[in-house]
Amino acid sequence: MCNSFVNPSIISINPSQYCNSQKTTNCYSRIFEWDKKILIPGDSPSFLEKIWLSRISKQIQILLLGHHGSSTSTSDYLLQKLSHINIAISSARRKKYGHPTLKIQSKLKQYFIPLLSTEEWGSIIIEL
Repeated sequence: MCNSFVNPSIISINPSQYCNSQKTTNCYSRIFEWDKKILIPGDSPSFLEKIWLSRISKQIQILLLGHHGSSTSTSDYLLQKLSHINIAISSARRKKYGHPTLKIQSKLKQYFIPLLSTEEWGSIIIEL
C-alpha cells in the first residue's frame, strides 16, 4: 500500500510556437513526469520530443508509449536520450488500431526495452 501520493509534474511547452502548420491536435497533448521515473508523453508527436526532452529527468525508467505506440511518437532520439528505461507500456487495442506498431516494437527491441501491453496483460498497476 502506498503511504504517500506523488503528484505528477506537467512539462510545459508552447505548442503554438511549434505546431502552427500542423493539422493535428496531438501537438497540444500534455506531457507528465512522475517522480522523475515515469514518463507519459500523451499523443505528443516525435518532432516535439526534442523540445520537451530537455525539461524532463534523464533517469526515466518507465515509458508509457506516446500515442499508444503509433509511429508518430517514441523517436530514436527519445530512446537514445532516455537510456535508463527499463520497460515500456502500451495502452492500446492492437487489433483495432495496430498499436503499438511493428516499427515501434522493433525499435524497443533494438534498445532492449521490454514491452508490456494492456491488450496482453490487462490492467497494469505501477506502485511508486
